[in-house]
Amino acid sequence: MSKLSIRVALAVVVGGILAVTLLPASGEATPMWCEACGERGVGGVAHVLVNIILFAPFGALLALAGVRRRWNWLSGGLLSSLIECAQLFIPGRFASIDDVLWNTTGTIVGSLMPIAVLGWLRRSAHPATAAALAPAGAVVLAVAATGWLLRPRFPRDIDYYVQWAPVLGDVETYRGRVLRAELGSVAVPSGRLLDTPRVRSLLIAGAPLRVQVVAGPPVRNLATVFGVNDGVRDVVLFGLDRNDFVLRYLTRAYAWGLEQGDLRLRGAAHTLAQGATLNLAMWRKRGQLCLRFNARRTCHLGFTPGRGWAFLIPPDGFPEWLHRLMDLSWIGGLLFLVGFVSRGDRNALLVGGGVSLLGLAVLPPVVGLLNTPPLEFLAAVAGQTAGAVAYTVFARRAQTSAAGVPTQ
Repeated sequence: MSKLSIRVALAVVVGGILAVTLLPASGEATPMWCEACGERGVGGVAHVLVNIILFAPFGALLALAGVRRRWNWLSGGLLSSLIECAQLFIPGRFASIDDVLWNTTGTIVGSLMPIAVLGWLRRSAHPATAAALAPAGAVVLAVAATGWLLRPRFPRDIDYYVQWAPVLGDVETYRGRVLRAELGSVAVPSGRLLDTPRVRSLLIAGAPLRVQVVAGPPVRNLATVFGVNDGVRDVVLFGLDRNDFVLRYLTRAYAWGLEQGDLRLRGAAHTLAQGATLNLAMWRKRGQLCLRFNARRTCHLGFTPGRGWAFLIPPDGFPEWLHRLMDLSWIGGLLFLVGFVSRGDRNALLVGGGVSLLGLAVLPPVVGLLNTPPLEFLAAVAGQTAGAVAYTVFARRAQTSAAGVPTQ
């Protein structure tokens, strides 16, 4: 792998790290170092995993560039510390010593990966078609898991509470006024619900949830207009985030300690005037989730297989183009493994790629996801190609370098 290509890849990785960590997010900045900020704190499963994964490529590329191990690890800790200091001044971000710890751990893990890969290449047998089936199966499993984890999870045997434009303290307050709310034919007043089992059954059945509001002034961050919660978590939430109408519902992913995504009608509130009547609604039609914001409505809302990354990184405040880029990167990264493990063998590439692409084509509607869009198929092909090229580069290095990556 040439020094120039390593430098280019390193620049891309550092740029990605900065984009993910330094873009403003919803909420206000916390002007201090935190040990457990936010509802889930900094020790959640998703938070730990994403901090390790985020810095692993950084450590791997520094190792490939020949940076000694101690300076490699120190660079990861230093970069993370600088980012955490900068987050003290960025809206919606908070600084945490724990992040520095996990980012440095990711750098260490990444720095050891080239050594392990080069060792595997030297010991590997001749390419076999069966070798490509394992990562291809992992792609299919990832798509199935994405659909399963994104399914709604409405808690049972617990009281539900309804909030109309609540004042919560840690998020922006919506200054509008809720006039009424109905779920099917059942009125949903503010306060503790008297018949939670019935409301839960209606939510599971996809009954229409309708909320009428007198619009307040524009909001700068996510503000709850209407919410149903179980005393701790939002079960269903209607909100506004700048000009976006936001729907959030409790998923299995969140119950497992992962992050919570949302669905948006982007730009729906762009022309909304303060004091106007606002009609919001959610329902299910033929298995599809539908949303209405006054006259604007759609039933083609949901998640594609590429949105699996959102279990690890909270997408709040991300612009739409970054969402799409992350979707493509996720799919490309999954297929990269297929191309790499295929070891350049044509039959292995065809079998592994065929199984993966077939899974992306057939499985999404079965598990409740939207059909895989053309760009994600292109990202899959590009990722597999990149994996095959990376194998060729690594294999050449394994043959010509008996010592492997510097370890001092």
